[in-house]
Parts: sequence; structure tokens; C-alpha cells
Amino acid sequence: EGQLSGAQQRCGELERSLQAQEAAWQEKARGLSEKLQTAQKQANGLKQEAEASKEAERVAKQAMAVARQEAEAMRWSKEEREREHTRKTTLLEEEVAAAQVRIKHLTG
Repeated sequence: EGQLSGAQQRCGELERSLQAQEAAWQEKARGLSEKLQTAQKQANGLKQEAEASKEAERVAKQAMAVARQEAEAMRWSKEEREREHTRKTTLLEEEVAAAQVRIKHLTG
């Protein structure tokens, strides 16, 4: 009976030790779970920042493309105005030359 009582006592001690160890592991698991959640939140934040950065880069590229198109349109418009001016100047010079010829014939 003494051995049985001692074995039961030892069994109780082992059970309490196991329960304490399990409680410690559960606490450690909660701590690790919290750290994991924090790391996941940080990762999500970084992912959102990366996506925002990619979106900003995409928008900047679009803006640059639009600016290039506008610059090209302005350059083309300037060249077109210069061609039109040259054409009108040439026509006026031809009219002046023709008028000079007529004056010369009339004053002959």
C-alpha cells in the first residue's frame, strides 16, 4: 500500500509538472502567435507600400508619356506654324516680284 501511495503521489507530481509545462508552452505559443501576427501585419504594410510604389511609378511613366506627347505636339505645331509662315512669306515675295514686274512693264 505504501508503494501504491508513493506511486500515486509521484504520478500526481508528474501530472502537475506536465500541466505546468503545457501552460508554459501555450504561453510561448501565444507569444509566437502574436509575433507572427505582427510580422504578417508588417509584411502586409510593406506589400501595400510596394504596390503603392509600383502604382506611383506607373502613374509617373504615364505622366512622362503624356508630357512627351504634348511636347511632340507642341514641336509639331511650331514646325507647322513655321511652314505656314514660310509659305505665306514665299507667296508675298512672289506677289511683290510680280507687282515689280508689272510696274516695270507699265513704267517701261
